Amino acid sequence: MNSDIRLSVSFWDHWKTVVLKEDLGYQGVESLQRLWCFSAINKPTGKLVGMNSRAIEIAARWTGAPGALTTKLVELAFLDSRNGVYELHDWEEHNGYVVHAPDRSDKARKAASARWERKNDIEPPPRNATSNATSNATSNATSNATSNATSNAPSPAPAPAPAPAPAPAPDLGRLEEEVVPVARDGSAAAAAVLRSDEPMTFSASEIQAVERMREIWNRKCPSHGLHRLAELRHWPDNRIEAAKTFLFKKIDGDFDRWERLIDHVLKDSLMTGGAPAKKGYAHPWAASFDWLLEQANILKVMEGR
Repeated sequence: MNSDIRLSVSFWDHWKTVVLKEDLGYQGVESLQRLWCFSAINKPTGKLVGMNSRAIEIAARWTGAPGALTTKLVELAFLDSRNGVYELHDWEEHNGYVVHAPDRSDKARKAASARWERKNDIEPPPRNATSNATSNATSNATSNATSNATSNAPSPAPAPAPAPAPAPAPDLGRLEEEVVPVARDGSAAAAAVLRSDEPMTFSASEIQAVERMREIWNRKCPSHGLHRLAELRHWPDNRIEAAKTFLFKKIDGDFDRWERLIDHVLKDSLMTGGAPAKKGYAHPWAASFDWLLEQANILKVMEGR
């Protein structure tokens, strides 16, 4: 559902607004804006299908003479009437973000569904898989010999002579658990999210603070087409560290400032995927949680760049 509309800074000085105010007073202008807000929520395409003059004036909270508001809005071309259906004049041109909100929400739902499907299809291999047992044979000879005793061999093989242990194989489970979920949530830093050899430690209060940042993001952003963040237990340590550092050192632990910063992002269609995709890219660019944590990007958001 839309939460705002765009209003030109020249609206109050436009000749049509001036005439509307002179003929119907400030209530006429207020009712026009109320009609726009009603449409953004209930009729985002701007086509007021199923609404006659009386219904339009009720939605606009018009209390003047019945029919006067609708007649004047049509006369001034704030409203168009085509084949018996009223439409907001040039609504898509001025509020295209509102018009396409249902499409963005639908795409976001489909993308989220696809991510979950991929997650279910690419589960990490079991820890006791045959490949793991084979790769670890030389370092776990005794346990392997025991586990192989149940096979059809006539007698257990003697333990092999000690040999230098090979370099440990990459832990695929760890890669899947820590890299893939971050990559799926649209992170621009997915290539650099591996944990260090010695994991960082966080206090309970720090974890709670980062979790609150995640909750605020997930409450505000997915309805605008931005990616929903995975549960905190899937995050790598350095992402939690980046969020903690941002919260306490960049915005002084102020969650209201975090919400206002997100609101600035959501007001800009360029940051929510509203611009056409660049050549060679399947999808348009949109701001992500990790992008927003970068100090240089805060200024871009505040200045609308």
